Order: sequence, then C-alpha cells, then structure tokens
Amino acid sequence: MAGHPANCPKGERGRRNTAYLDAAASRSDLVAVTATRKVGGITDTPDLAAAEPLLLLTRDPAGNFTTRLDNTARYTIGQPAQNRFHAGQCTPGARRRA
Repeated sequence: MAGHPANCPKGERGRRNTAYLDAAASRSDLVAVTATRKVGGITDTPDLAAAEPLLLLTRDPAGNFTTRLDNTARYTIGQPAQNRFHAGQCTPGARRRA
C-alpha cells in the first residue's frame, strides 16, 4: 500500500479517493473493496490513486451491479481467481481437519 506522505495535508487522501471513485464509477452507485491495514493503533487506508481498489462494482440505472475493476488476484496467489465458496470448493462454517 502506498504510504501517506508526511507533507500531505490532513484529509487530502480522502479528497483524492473520492475524486478517484467519482471518476471510476461515472458518479453512479458503487461498492469498493480495499485492503486496509492496522499500523499500531492507526488504521491505514490506501491512497486509491496510487493503489487501486481490490474490487470495484458499479450499479447501472436498472439496479444491476457490474464489475468495473478486479484486482483480487493480488491476494489469490496459488488460489483460483474466483471465490472458492461460490465455486463450490468449500462450505460456509466448514473447518479444516488436521
């Protein structure tokens, strides 16, 4: 994740993220999934202009969502690109036995 520059005024990242999402979603409803991490007691939210969201869905006028951006492969190294639950490879609540 991109770090927050020390000289960046407070709130600037939020404004950049809002502008990024407005441009990416053409001002329609959206769902954005990002990787957020804890650094000590502080939550570090990425700068979307530097590190795109993992997943971006937008809603069309009929109410249907469309995938606009899918970077989930960043976190699926060695795994199939699709969600394992929806691919029928595991069931909710199932636990792996040793």
